[in-house]
Amino acid sequence: MRIVLHVAGKDLDDALIFNRLRADLKKLCASHQVIVVHNADAQFQTELRRRGLADQTQPEHRALYETVLVQLNKTIVAKLSEELLPAIAMTGNHLGLIQAEPIPREEGHFPFTKIVRINASILERQISGGSIPVVAPLAMDKSDTIQPVRSEHVAAKVASALKADLLIFLLEPNGYMENGKPVSTLHPGGSNIDSETGKIASQASQSLKEGTKRAFLTKLGSMEKLIFEGITVPTEILT
Repeated sequence: MRIVLHVAGKDLDDALIFNRLRADLKKLCASHQVIVVHNADAQFQTELRRRGLADQTQPEHRALYETVLVQLNKTIVAKLSEELLPAIAMTGNHLGLIQAEPIPREEGHFPFTKIVRINASILERQISGGSIPVVAPLAMDKSDTIQPVRSEHVAAKVASALKADLLIFLLEPNGYMENGKPVSTLHPGGSNIDSETGKIASQASQSLKEGTKRAFLTKLGSMEKLIFEGITVPTEILT
């Protein structure tokens, strides 16, 4: 199978979660092709607090975000390599992997960009050779300027470009729940969905329409059951 896995920065900072993820990746790469996409939102917030900077939306803080993101990318790969995993650090602007254009700024966010093209051949070469690309969500715009892109958008577009069998958004520790209970399926635009979950569902739904076979918003334990045991798990995202 070809699997695209999205991991939030906060989970990468949790030693127990990271060690479990690393063990899963070791099993996965033995018989599957895996691409990991991550953000560094939690690490960025920590760095802002350390520097006494309160407003994360200021455009001048974007360079700091990029620095934190790239450093985390290298750290992830170094830790995976400790277990002899064939991980390779990649930023989306590397060799034109991700090309993007500006979108209107959302309140409370950097002026992120919209992906217009994924150069799938770059990733194809890596996974065909047995590597695990670990992708940081940066892109190159038409003026050759590095731009931030939402990591969920990157994961969804990478999955559709590669016609992935699975697109998985990890949500620790409990997966997606409503009223304290796991939800079996999720449709974009559902009345009970919060805004962040709605964005993920929307991106995943579009990815499914563009060629991804299945998409899930789930926890590590459920991912393990889905891939290693073939058991149906919550929460599957539908179109």
